[in-house]
Amino acid sequence: MAEPDAPLSPVPVRFGILGTAKIARKVIRAMLHVSGVVPYAIGSRSYERAAQFAKEVGMADDAAIYGSYADVIADPLVDAVYIPLPTGLHVEWVVKAANHGKHILLEKPVSLNVDDLKTMIAAVESAGVQIMDGTMWMHNPRAAEMKAVLQDREVFGQLMRVTSNFFFPGSEEFMQKDIRLKKGLDGLGCLGDIGWYCVRASLWAADFELPYKVIGLPDAKVNEEGVLIRCGGYLCWRNGLTALFECGFDAPVSQRLELAGSRSTVTLNDHTIPFQEDKCEFVIETGAKWGNLGLGVESTVERREIVLTRTQEAMMVAELSRIVRGVRGGGGKAALDERWVDMMEKTQRVVCAVHDSLAQGGTPVLIENQS
Repeated sequence: MAEPDAPLSPVPVRFGILGTAKIARKVIRAMLHVSGVVPYAIGSRSYERAAQFAKEVGMADDAAIYGSYADVIADPLVDAVYIPLPTGLHVEWVVKAANHGKHILLEKPVSLNVDDLKTMIAAVESAGVQIMDGTMWMHNPRAAEMKAVLQDREVFGQLMRVTSNFFFPGSEEFMQKDIRLKKGLDGLGCLGDIGWYCVRASLWAADFELPYKVIGLPDAKVNEEGVLIRCGGYLCWRNGLTALFECGFDAPVSQRLELAGSRSTVTLNDHTIPFQEDKCEFVIETGAKWGNLGLGVESTVERREIVLTRTQEAMMVAELSRIVRGVRGGGGKAALDERWVDMMEKTQRVVCAVHDSLAQGGTPVLIENQS
């Protein structure tokens, strides 16, 4: 989805950062590597914490430091805000940022429920600002190359099945203290944090056609607050396509994606965070069949490598900055890219539907009936 950078204006795109979350370190690092972009302001509930964080991540000595989130979005020089706050705080600060005319890069999951999602989308549409979620792999050129394979019916055939997972081992401290496992802050747990990427991959493969039905897999694991530590889901489309995913904070790192077509299969083992920053790959296996006497499998395997000139995080920042420049340069609402809003909305709706199904013991949830 990433597009070439727009011609740079002499005035940089200035980002304000709300909070000092760990993920913000990675995104600010990306901002520092994108021409015409400045991590200009940062706010925390503590001025001292914001100042220390700005120094640690390499923000300029003259960066604007604030002891509140409100002061960041009120700064007239801030063009866009990056919001890596706990999900339970998103709706408040997205609405406030939009009301101040700020474009928004929002960490996922974007909300805890569909009502908050609708409130945020209404706010940005009314204000005429762009919102984009922080699904970084969408901006990696590997995604476009894989999509080209999926669209080649002679090579890939018809998409039949998507299988994905995302796991990492949470430490004892993580399990006890991390906000992603606190009901009032991030009540979707592993489903919202890393299952999001699996759901997005499934929707991306299906050209963002919504499944008609989702099912939460039985025997999900929760903590003492009832927040998901491990879970899975099954998505069904009316054309016969299915997607199965699993995610959790309780297993070794795994982030596998398999896209099975009627002619070939595309696989990769690092679909969300590439193993290396300067290159990544995917594999196309065609014509798989049993070998003689059923001994082994015969197939044609092609390994495609993509050289990365900058990180996928930097490409994400560059894409939002391109849109901001277009709006700022006189394009107004016509310069906004509704594709990012559509992808965000559909991913959140499916995540919420899977969560609803899990809460009902795996009862199927029909997407079209979701309020």
